Amino acid sequence: MVQKVETPGRTVEYILKDDRKSDAQTHFILRPLTWEEHSEILEESPFTPQQAIEISAVTETSRSEKRELTAEEVARVNEIMPNNLAYLRRLTKQMALAVRYGVTKIENLQDFDGNPVKMGGAEFARHGSPEAIRELGDEIMRISRLPEGAAKN
Repeated sequence: MVQKVETPGRTVEYILKDDRKSDAQTHFILRPLTWEEHSEILEESPFTPQQAIEISAVTETSRSEKRELTAEEVARVNEIMPNNLAYLRRLTKQMALAVRYGVTKIENLQDFDGNPVKMGGAEFARHGSPEAIRELGDEIMRISRLPEGAAKN
């Protein structure tokens, strides 16, 4: 079997869900993680391995079908996820690490006064909203997954 690896330097553009209907969108340029980075981020997970597998199975089905989670799927994920501040803090910390590694460039970012701001992933991981950090981190983790049997560079 031929081994397959991630194309070095591959990036994807991402726009936050809340920003997609805006006339002035912020564009995040993301790259897949290396296996070392991915492993480090997984060590910060607030879930047990079994919980992570169960949540992934539910969410990956909806993603592959390009649809939102059904009410039953949301209920199942909510059964697994604790709904408390300690969990959210740990999840945000985990996703901030993904943002620090996986955001290569941010285009059209502004401060609260509307002034342009230049920053990279590490700085955005410190100053971005927790919701934006979690969404970007989730997308970085998603693009970092390879099909079964593929080797990561």
